[in-house]
Amino acid sequence: MTEYTSVFRDTDYFAIVAMNIEIFSQNALSSLYGLIFTVLPWLLIGLSFGKLDVVRMIADGP
Repeated sequence: MTEYTSVFRDTDYFAIVAMNIEIFSQNALSSLYGLIFTVLPWLLIGLSFGKLDVVRMIADGP
């Protein structure tokens, strides 16, 4: 508990973020969080490229 209160009392935002990452990476559920926040954005980008038909736009371009 002392570790948590010292980090939040110092208001070192990088330390707070690092501590939160450490807390979430300690258990098996954290792998699910990691997949959601690393894979999901790439899936959304791929879906948006598919909706915009980027491949056709590149092929038709100069």
